[in-house]
Amino acid sequence: MRFTIRAGTSASAIADPVMLRALGLPHGGVISVGKTHTRVTGGDTNGPTDLLLDDKTMSNAELRPGASIDVKRVILPVAEVVRFGEHQLEARVLARALQGAPITAGDHVTIEAGYFGGDHDVDLTVTAVEPDIGVVGSTTRFAIGSGPGQVAP
Repeated sequence: MRFTIRAGTSASAIADPVMLRALGLPHGGVISVGKTHTRVTGGDTNGPTDLLLDDKTMSNAELRPGASIDVKRVILPVAEVVRFGEHQLEARVLARALQGAPITAGDHVTIEAGYFGGDHDVDLTVTAVEPDIGVVGSTTRFAIGSGPGQVAP
């Protein structure tokens, strides 16, 4: 289904509820948008084919406002391992902050300071996801780097 990207402020994409039902997501879910995946919920939009994305999701998807793109619903498995660039956060912090989030290699994610008692948020780059894409779940493990190696439990 084709949507037009519009600027939004919510971490989840917002789409017209009627269009979501047509996508097979009457209560929301996960969609493939550009080069990433995001959660989507129904809400108010200016037009039935508008898809509201926040700046971070637009950047991860490599899209800009006004772009017309095909959007598909997806069912993602639980990610087994999510790998990030260099950071100092504990695995339990990442698990809490990202629980339920769809993750794609190349995504930039923000871990809010409240999750680890810091003074400022931490921005991380996802270097790899095993399997290729997934949702962070209770069994997801976290690692640093882009290939097989040491994984934190």
